[in-house]
Amino acid sequence: MHPLKILSVSMLLAYASYAMADPSSNSGLESQPMSFQATYQQYNMPNDLQPLGTVTLEGLVNFTPNWYGGMGVDNGVSGGHSGYFALNFEGGYQHPIVGPIWIDLGSKVGAGGGHQTPVGSGLFYQPYAGLSYHFTHFNLGLDYTYVNFPSGSIHSSQAELVLTVPFTFDYGNASLAGTPFDTSGHSLAMGRDYFGLVGEAYFPASNVTNTSDQIDAGNIQLVGVEMGHYFTTHAFGFIQGTGAVHGHSNGYAALIVGPGYEIPVLNSVSLVGKLGVGSGGGAGINTGGGFIVEPTLGVDVLLTPSFSAELDGGYLDAPDGTFNAAVMSLILKYRFDNAYLADTGSSSVPSQLTYQGWRVRVLNETYFNPARTNSNSSAIQLANVNLDYNLNHYFYLTGQSAFAYSGYQVGGYFSGMIGGGVQLPIYHNSPVAVFAEALGGAAGGAGLDIGDGAMLEPLVGLNDQVTSSWGLQASVGRLISVQGGFGSTVMNAGVSYSFSTLSGR
Repeated sequence: MHPLKILSVSMLLAYASYAMADPSSNSGLESQPMSFQATYQQYNMPNDLQPLGTVTLEGLVNFTPNWYGGMGVDNGVSGGHSGYFALNFEGGYQHPIVGPIWIDLGSKVGAGGGHQTPVGSGLFYQPYAGLSYHFTHFNLGLDYTYVNFPSGSIHSSQAELVLTVPFTFDYGNASLAGTPFDTSGHSLAMGRDYFGLVGEAYFPASNVTNTSDQIDAGNIQLVGVEMGHYFTTHAFGFIQGTGAVHGHSNGYAALIVGPGYEIPVLNSVSLVGKLGVGSGGGAGINTGGGFIVEPTLGVDVLLTPSFSAELDGGYLDAPDGTFNAAVMSLILKYRFDNAYLADTGSSSVPSQLTYQGWRVRVLNETYFNPARTNSNSSAIQLANVNLDYNLNHYFYLTGQSAFAYSGYQVGGYFSGMIGGGVQLPIYHNSPVAVFAEALGGAAGGAGLDIGDGAMLEPLVGLNDQVTSSWGLQASVGRLISVQGGFGSTVMNAGVSYSFSTLSGR
């Protein structure tokens, strides 16, 4: 498999973009055409601010050869606006016009913000039109786009460079989760993946200054997640997202992607090297335009056939800012294998596989009467995306990310949470189930009184499984800051999509 294809699969799992299609049958695997897309553009900023350069990473589902949709994350990388992140949802239409040249029309809507970005509540929309040239394995395009933050003062037209890599994603109906799959008579190959919980610490240099030009060299602790996929026995691609929870005021976050290489040195011990590049900033940490580089070297110890622990050390540098720091991280990994349809089958495929259940949820989240550092306590609305990994029919692990789009001066507020849940039908074989979740993670921005950013969120709710794939969901809970005086009743409502993949264990 192509390295970009492997990396894009990991990204799609992290941001849930592949879950917009519905399998056409209740048996076997379906092959869904998809695309990984990376773009670069510069927003013209008001009030003599520097232009904001963003890199967007997206996963798109090709519903038909012409219509597509998906979601992604915008990352600030230049212009002195460190910490700019935005969640976007996209839909579009493409069609060939002359040979390999296609026309592309579409629009995005999303929410985000960052340092010195007058985005108001954070909501934006962005229509675009352009042309792309379709090569054999990838497409290159140039779009004209217009971005508008209705409650802010960013209203900008610009060109956008687009790289698109098509691939297929193989999956099964959600009703097959937990059932065996006989591999005889099928041409399959295996892919190795992992999901990890990350604990990380920054140790800044003693002369590091913040965005106010003051010395700010305190240590910072972060939590987050990492996903990776091996494209050879030793080489892999990874994506990691982290947020600060201690040692600094709330609001710092980082998203990095890159290649890695693993070298076995003992039966259960391997050396691991990674080169992460991406975007980071917030909370006054001076990463310039946001672009960061993070090379690391570490040791991975296999604890069981499915679990390992990786201890890394490295260095983080923001070339356009003043921030640089030694980095240490501990990653607890869950390793799993996935099978996919292949032209030539692999001898490494087990004689029997099992369908593994997944679920994606896209929700609207409301904070009621949130405690702020100022006197305003108006409600906050957020776009919330969740990815669930089903341990069995009742228990699941979940990760979520939410970005504010409505409320008093909430542009740029985000939260990232991880945790677990349990779901029980209200009676035997009922499509309606009651569920409970316990989440923890990081949040920041909007003047909320949340201390260093560490958050807890217990909640309960109902899920109505309308079909084996699609469901409706609503929940209520309490969001609590570990430090600070923040506490808010929260309500979530939206849709869920369930599917399955073939797992080796």
